[in-house]
Amino acid sequence: MAPWVLIPKRGVGGGNLVDVGDLEPSLAALSEPTSCVVNSLSRLEGRNAQTMLVIGLGPLGLIHGLMAQDLGIQTVVGVARPGLRFETAQTFGLDAVVTPDQIPDAITRFTDGQGFDVVVVTAPSSQMQSAAPAYAARSGAISLFAGLPVGHEMITLNSRTVHYGEQIVYGASDSTVAHVRRAVDWLKTNELVLDKLVTHRFPLAGFHDAMDAVIGRKAVKAVLLAEGLS
Repeated sequence: MAPWVLIPKRGVGGGNLVDVGDLEPSLAALSEPTSCVVNSLSRLEGRNAQTMLVIGLGPLGLIHGLMAQDLGIQTVVGVARPGLRFETAQTFGLDAVVTPDQIPDAITRFTDGQGFDVVVVTAPSSQMQSAAPAYAARSGAISLFAGLPVGHEMITLNSRTVHYGEQIVYGASDSTVAHVRRAVDWLKTNELVLDKLVTHRFPLAGFHDAMDAVIGRKAVKAVLLAEGLS
């Protein structure tokens, strides 16, 4: 969160900088998390997925949903608890936004009871990660995108569901420079929609206020602005 960052010559010379062009700074700041979503969804290439369930509708969950639609996934359903993020998600054009207890109904409504082709868990919840295979279709893919806290990282999976359903369970974290470039290109075509993700902007001096807004679930995405620096 420093106002100035020194990038080593080795990093610059190694081609690790990505030009964001005229992308609005608050949205350019989303290029790193968006690149992680690019990495996550790239694992689905060639799977012909038509339906997706996204559990957790913070910024990364919403970006998953929007990018999945652009990749041709026809039905995207998001899951969140009631509150600001639930209400914000309803304005993003997903096919439905439901609460966790409504997931069984969504499986019936959108997949004829067969389960979703892809289930992405972006919420740091061991309960949701453990339950994910039950929401996925036969031969479905399950992305454990969210990291769990140290000391609470162990989960229990129904081995019979994964085994007999021939499901794929995978993790996705971080990204490469190529993923960042794809993320920047995608952000440039989704500026108006993604601007709704950034619900709060603070100066650097307002760092603690920004953290309080996020922790108190009063913000979807808060951005710190280094205004006045030259």
